[in-house]
Amino acid sequence: MPSSLLRINHPHRNRRGNGYQPKSREITGLREKIGFTQEEMASLVYVSPRRYHDWETGDRNMQPAFWELINRKIEAGEHLLIINQRKERR
Repeated sequence: MPSSLLRINHPHRNRRGNGYQPKSREITGLREKIGFTQEEMASLVYVSPRRYHDWETGDRNMQPAFWELINRKIEAGEHLLIINQRKERR
């Protein structure tokens, strides 16, 4: 198969692909909805606080896999572990 066809059919390279790339306002809105700081969200998905900040300001686009990971962790309740850790530190 020609390499040009592989590039076109790759789901993350095609604008109509399976991965959804969130807008910065969606990223910020979700964080604020669960009451997290940027640092807490960064730790939830194993990225640096700077990288997370760049996603919220629109300086970088979030890869669809990270958006899916954030949503899956929230659905599974994993964000509650961070909230409990925050309460224990107080």
